[in-house]
Amino acid sequence: MNSNEIDAEIPEEIKPVLLELGTALNTCQTFEYSLCFLLSLLSEHRKPSQGKAFQASWDFHSRKMLGKLVDALKKQVKMPDDYEEYLRKGISARNDIVHKFMNKPENGMRMINPVGRLQLVKELRNLREEVRARDQSLQPITDALLKKYGLSTESLKRSAENAWRWNNFETSRKSTH
Repeated sequence: MNSNEIDAEIPEEIKPVLLELGTALNTCQTFEYSLCFLLSLLSEHRKPSQGKAFQASWDFHSRKMLGKLVDALKKQVKMPDDYEEYLRKGISARNDIVHKFMNKPENGMRMINPVGRLQLVKELRNLREEVRARDQSLQPITDALLKKYGLSTESLKRSAENAWRWNNFETSRKSTH
């Protein structure tokens, strides 16, 4: 079965819920990525090794669950108890999205009616915002470390966007010749 056949089987009415779920899952992955990236930067900062400590830390932390990443961050960065609790509420929202949202029987029932679907989209957006806020709260710490290398999260984002545009332009140009 190809993706067009799968898309044809999904009723149009539930696609907004699935789109919001996919967006929320991406936000959850971004939060985890940000923590792994920050922990890897901290490793490289503490023991400069031309990227070897960064890569080893990335390989190690990328296999850990989100709660363990926060535990690791707490060991390396002095943080107020309320900030740790703030991050843990983000973990709870992430777990609701990833592990519970589509498995709740009542959500399955709400999927079959228009009002229920609108409620599901709203709930997913609220949970996603909880996770996104936690992810963004890590940015000042990450930027402080990146600054030592002449970088920032904004400069990395611009580089990624430029690479995307260049690669996709090249792909579309090659396919037309």
